[in-house]
Amino acid sequence: MKKNKTIILSLILIMGVAFTACSRGVRGERTNLIRDGKTITVIEDSKDEQRKDELSLIGIEKHEDIRFMDWLDGDTILVTKDNTELGKIPVEDSKAYPKNLYYYSLDSEKIRKITSESYFHGFASFSPDKKHIFFKKHLEETAKGYIIDADGKNEIEITAREHYIGVYNGRWLDNESVIYSTISGDIFVADINKNLSEIEKPSTGYIYDVFKSQGKIYYITGERDLKVLDLRDMDDKSTSGDNTTLYSDVSRMFPSADNSKAALIKINEDGKLQLVVVDFEGSTQKVIAEGSDITGISWSPDQSMLAYCIMSENDAKSGIYISRLDSGKSSQVLANMEFVPDPIGWSPSGKKIAATQIDIVEGEYRNITYIIGIKD
Repeated sequence: MKKNKTIILSLILIMGVAFTACSRGVRGERTNLIRDGKTITVIEDSKDEQRKDELSLIGIEKHEDIRFMDWLDGDTILVTKDNTELGKIPVEDSKAYPKNLYYYSLDSEKIRKITSESYFHGFASFSPDKKHIFFKKHLEETAKGYIIDADGKNEIEITAREHYIGVYNGRWLDNESVIYSTISGDIFVADINKNLSEIEKPSTGYIYDVFKSQGKIYYITGERDLKVLDLRDMDDKSTSGDNTTLYSDVSRMFPSADNSKAALIKINEDGKLQLVVVDFEGSTQKVIAEGSDITGISWSPDQSMLAYCIMSENDAKSGIYISRLDSGKSSQVLANMEFVPDPIGWSPSGKKIAATQIDIVEGEYRNITYIIGIKD
């Protein structure tokens, strides 16, 4: 593990007027920072007076060869990295070190192993009380789901022997249980006590991005319809009424913490992607952004802001953004960022975000994680 964290920016950088739904130009000077042959652009303060609804940055840190998963606290993050203590394992036509789970201190850069196995571990998240970790053991796009104590003990498999799930599938329902759908379209709820219960399977085939709120199951179908299944009682698996379509042309869904609304990635008539905020009554509340690809979507702890990454045909518009939902203003945090595969992570205080970019260096994939301090 290389511990050569680079402090890219130590002074406060004030954001200029950025994009509202990616339609406005950026005000302010662009600083190109070159590290290891990679150029990252930061938007610095212009001479104009900063608006009250804009964000400023406290600093940006770069951490190499770790992939961010979740925040344990304000200093410690859950990551995956190569476990070089084990031998390489076959991956397609090559071999690679298995990636296992670790704790990483942003302050000291010390790392502590949680899991150790000749397998790929990842796509992990903490339970709301931070006592357990839901993660996947995977090869390519299919996986088996597991829950482990936060200290790495008492690992249990939560997917039945014959079932597999997508690597991004599944989420915590509460401190003890997880809901997920299998690649065959079955929906299960599993808990830390090894209980596994099946919810009546919707007659729609492949489904994903499943979550439950107030007796209703929401999910996206292979036809890109966001549907709701009204449950009378999870225990007897009975259902009430038909599966109702709330929205069409939806590729991903990211519910807020209180499940009152969701951020959706929708495909418009021109084939471009839009990031929109909706309620669960079928009403679109805001169009946040548009681009050729939108990834990394994540709600702030107080649900007032969204972080996301845009890929655009216009390179100046590509990068990481933070949008305020009350004002509709969006600030570009980093430009020239490429694909960010995982949700951008907000620290518990909402004062930092973490984002991992996957680069190809000398023919090998490398993870670069950025920690961005925010002054609201």
